[in-house]
Amino acid sequence: MPKILMTFEEFAAEHGDSIHINEGVLFEDGASSDGGFDHSPPPSSPEGLRALRILYLEKKIEFLEAQYDKLGRNIVSLSRDVQTQANFHEMGVGPLPDSEEVLAAFKDLKKRRDTLDEILEPLRKELAEIRPPNLKQPKLDQLSQHRQGASAFRDKLQKFFVDNFT
Repeated sequence: MPKILMTFEEFAAEHGDSIHINEGVLFEDGASSDGGFDHSPPPSSPEGLRALRILYLEKKIEFLEAQYDKLGRNIVSLSRDVQTQANFHEMGVGPLPDSEEVLAAFKDLKKRRDTLDEILEPLRKELAEIRPPNLKQPKLDQLSQHRQGASAFRDKLQKFFVDNFT
């Protein structure tokens, strides 16, 4: 595969979004780089290009789902912290949480999570369409269902909090 001599920044500007894998960077168009000066263009064969697109999508989805899960943990943590602060206030120790601040924080976390949902959905669809049938991973589909269930639970928890503490 021919090598291209340019800086990483120049190469990245030509090849779009990227994801870090192992010791390098894989771009959405199939190009790759070591992050320095060693770059490779996308493969010319459709099979090679499809294999790298599958790898890119899998890694991108994995990364975004980790961000999604982190936001979910932040929502649960914020709920717990606010409830604890309200309990202390009820016992006469400390101030009551500022409902406007708390509501704004919940709305921000939910908006960020919804944005990730909007980004993830087309990536998952594309991956399902281009992955060969023998490579389909039912475990990933099951994980996705678990994530959706957890998301619905977090939404209910947030609604309960907003309805009862604001």
